[in-house]
Amino acid sequence: MSEAWDNELLAGLGELFSKAGGKVSTEELSGKKVLVIESDEAGGIEDANITVEHFPEDITVISLLFSVASDLDEKARKDITALLPYLNRCLTIGNFGITAQDGYFYFRTAFVIDEASDRDILFRTIASTFGIAVVTADEAAKLTAPVIRGEKPVSELMNDDTGIIQF
Repeated sequence: MSEAWDNELLAGLGELFSKAGGKVSTEELSGKKVLVIESDEAGGIEDANITVEHFPEDITVISLLFSVASDLDEKARKDITALLPYLNRCLTIGNFGITAQDGYFYFRTAFVIDEASDRDILFRTIASTFGIAVVTADEAAKLTAPVIRGEKPVSELMNDDTGIIQF
């Protein structure tokens, strides 16, 4: 739709997440407005980014990106890269990934929305998906923290029990 619709949606979401106790700000990244929700929980996800993307044929997508860990050293990057198939195999929404250059470990999910939906229903849908994604990213942060800190070898996590199950 329009930039005004995007701004209104992100402002409404910002208000919703602020009321829930989140530290919320809006940033401009790569020409897109991004709603950033910072976490103050130690050892969990670092922050969450929400963006609105428009595609031809009137398709609107909400994208959620969670920073699980950033600025990983080379060993941690290799270890997390080896764990990605185990972390991703049981997910019903989203996926884990890592950027090779800077060791940015993330969880991302996206879904199509109907812009004509009732605003309350739209917010509940986004909040529900956000909730599932937060639990998923937080579980991965806790699971991988000992590997990232070098306290546990990655081989201990490379088994059938490593998969993250979403409910």
